[in-house]
Order: sequence, then structure tokens, then C-alpha cells
Amino acid sequence: SSGINAEWPLRPGIKVRKKKNICEPIPSISEIASQGWQLLHLKAQLEDISSVQRDTKTKLCEYKDYFCNISLEIEDKGSGARAGNDSISDLLQNISHCCQSNVTQLKQTMTAIDKLLNTHKPKILELAKEFKEKTNVKKKKVPTATLR
Repeated sequence: SSGINAEWPLRPGIKVRKKKNICEPIPSISEIASQGWQLLHLKAQLEDISSVQRDTKTKLCEYKDYFCNISLEIEDKGSGARAGNDSISDLLQNISHCCQSNVTQLKQTMTAIDKLLNTHKPKILELAKEFKEKTNVKKKKVPTATLR
């Protein structure tokens, strides 16, 4: 498609350039900025969810301790109702473990978002600088009329 037959030998110093794929749209500065803000907003939401998960885990641990204490009191009295409290305690332990797992995954996601933003920040700043330079060149200075 470049107009050069692959069987023809190339002369030294001749470079074959590949055509750019024109189908890919070049994002504008505002689109890039919008995507950046969306990522920052997503990160803030993930931080909120992570906070809720940590609070939930803390409460579940408190409930688990409470049921363990009740279970010990029941055992001291000689009642046979300990099995039900053990299952509640196990259930709370499992839910607490799920909360901790969610917090870990959310932290990993937030770290990935930070890395993505920091990776693209220099390129975004470069594009913004180029955009600013292009708009400054396009502005024409209009000569002011002098009064005689």
C-alpha cells in the first residue's frame, strides 16, 4: 500500500515510511482533562468505599467479640446454646475477612489509578503547552489606529 513493491531492492539511504492510521481520532485537551477528572473522581469514590469497608470491619469485629463474650458466659452457666453463638461468631469472622479483602483490592485499584495519572501527567502537560503555543501563534495582533 506504500507504492513500493516489496521485491524491488531499495537504494541505500531510502527510507520507507508507513502511513499513519487516519481512522484514530486525536483526543482534544478538554477530552483528556475530562478523562483525568473522571479518574480522580473515581479514585475519591473508591477511597470513600474503602473507608466504609474499614468501618464495617471494625464494627463486625466488635460484634464478634461481643458474641464470644456471651458464648463464654453461656458456657460458664452450663447451657448448651454455645453452638449457635459459635456459628454467629464464625459468620461475623467471614464477613470481616471479606471486608478486609475488599479494602485490599480497593487500595490496589487506587494505586493503579495514581500510577496511571502520574504516568500520563507529563504527556498531558506537554499537550497543554503545545496547545497554548498554537493558540498564541494564531492570535493576530491588530494594529491600533493612531489619531492625527
